[in-house]
Amino acid sequence: MRLKSIAALTLLCLMVSSAAWAGHARNEVVVKVSDAGGKPLKRACVTLVPKEGEIIFRNADGKGVVTLKDVPPGNYRVTAKVEGFIAEKQQITVGESGSFVVTFSLDAKS
Repeated sequence: MRLKSIAALTLLCLMVSSAAWAGHARNEVVVKVSDAGGKPLKRACVTLVPKEGEIIFRNADGKGVVTLKDVPPGNYRVTAKVEGFIAEKQQITVGESGSFVVTFSLDAKS
């Protein structure tokens, strides 16, 4: 009988913690940067600029990707820059939860 009570209590704790976790928005913005031919630009500098608050700077990994976690909902300007390429900007709106992908294809400077 005691074992059943412990199992029931454990299950209840798991359900409560899962419900609390589900209520917490976990936004992720993934920025992919490549050249015009599709080759990833691993040296890319990505900037995420909100209307208010802290500006975020990150460098792309070896696959030309920057992953930003726990981004608050709102409107942002995303910029990708790489030496020798023309910088690009995009406006994005991050909602209450989910994953948002921003793709840049940069042209080489002439």
